[in-house]
Amino acid sequence: MTPEPTNPDTLHDLYERIQNLPYGPEELALTEEAVRLADLLGDESEGYVARRLLMNSAFNTGHSEKMLVAFSWCRDYADRHPEALDEEEHQDLLWHQRWVATAGPLFPQLPAARVTALLDDYARRMRELGHSRHNEAYVGLLWAMHTGDQGAAAAHFAAWQATGRDP
Repeated sequence: MTPEPTNPDTLHDLYERIQNLPYGPEELALTEEAVRLADLLGDESEGYVARRLLMNSAFNTGHSEKMLVAFSWCRDYADRHPEALDEEEHQDLLWHQRWVATAGPLFPQLPAARVTALLDDYARRMRELGHSRHNEAYVGLLWAMHTGDQGAAAAHFAAWQATGRDP
């Protein structure tokens, strides 16, 4: 067990341990511990950093439910503190939103309207950053295929093929 934090150095030491481990059960557990410690410190910016690590770990270890919760927290933080993230971090968070959106079908408890709203939000944010509709069309294609909407799938496929990839 990691000692209770007396200062942020404890958390930074934990980050270093996490970064030296491959994705797996131990790394995931330490990443969850980092989230807990950041919350105990009451430091939202560290909470964001820890949850970003958790999103990567959860995605790479097949724990989409943990990724979904961490993403929701990070999206809320980024929307409340847009100045806290640079452009690269905003784009990286969008990439994680893509992971969450494509994981939507894994959660039957998520209403289709909620997944659609997440996809619409992803598309809006991509356009606001000046990206092409390539990723938007791809994610839309996956959702349309999942829901069996052949017309939407065909439209998304055509848009996906017609648009170039972003750098």
